[in-house]
Amino acid sequence: MIIFAFIHLLKEIVQLIRHRLKYFLSITNCVELLVYASSLVFAFPICACKPHYKAEAAALSLFFAWINLALYFRRFSYYGKYVIMLATMFQTLLQVLFLFFLFVVAFGTTFYLLMYNVEFQFYQFALLKTFAMTLGELDYENDFIKAFPPYPEAVNIVFVLFALSMPIILMNMLIGLAVGDIDTIQKKSVMERYVMQVELLLEIEESLPKWILRRVQVDKYEEFPNRRSNLGTKVYEMIIGLGKAESMEDDDALPPGMTQILEKIAEQESKIDDIYELLQGQSKSTKAIGHHEGLEESGNRRSIFSGFFKKKFN
Repeated sequence: MIIFAFIHLLKEIVQLIRHRLKYFLSITNCVELLVYASSLVFAFPICACKPHYKAEAAALSLFFAWINLALYFRRFSYYGKYVIMLATMFQTLLQVLFLFFLFVVAFGTTFYLLMYNVEFQFYQFALLKTFAMTLGELDYENDFIKAFPPYPEAVNIVFVLFALSMPIILMNMLIGLAVGDIDTIQKKSVMERYVMQVELLLEIEESLPKWILRRVQVDKYEEFPNRRSNLGTKVYEMIIGLGKAESMEDDDALPPGMTQILEKIAEQESKIDDIYELLQGQSKSTKAIGHHEGLEESGNRRSIFSGFFKKKFN
């Protein structure tokens, strides 16, 4: 395990030197770096003594290893879109996490000052208890009645405000933000998976030597859509399917950027039609005014003075 972790940590260091700050823009690189670093912390020193930090390092290493495995599923055909959808929901949650943290601190500090029971005795535990109450753990009888708070009126008022704002309003808002636009997230996840596949292939092509690339280069690829596939091929395409579309809808679907361009074009066409109808109305009005004032159909004004002179000299 030590050799394995050391080799992969060297690989990550080489990628860090090569990509520099771009290395930290990928969540996969950060997770892998934490996995290998925590594994080495757990493995050294090699002795019978086991300090307390070794258990923590082992737990972190296992946790980030499973997370890294889940992130690798993003490029797979069947599970990829679900992992990307989950990551998108986490990003949406992080955008409102600061607002959520402010409410937790506000109510947690209030309960810490008004309550003297075990759950709210220490400030950090008061914040964690407030967070657990936000998720629905409202044990009012044990925490607020049997605890005999010294300020029961203020505590009950704050509790009512907390029950209305945190578990009901704020949690429903977070759920609505996370899963409200699920169709759009699912469509974008398909395109993001294709982008990840292309980026992976480009990264492999840049990393491998040219003599290896010449040996593995594919001159042509033949596909027989009407040929029956065996069970192994079907399982492979269902699980991985790197070059296959997930459905006919995904194959015919337009990229999100192209969809926006088409919407803008349709909007401009609608405006042009409205302008054309307006110009037609103005043209008809102009012709009517011209007929009323003595204009000919050709657009030339009839000689108004000729009629005047005819009447005068005749």
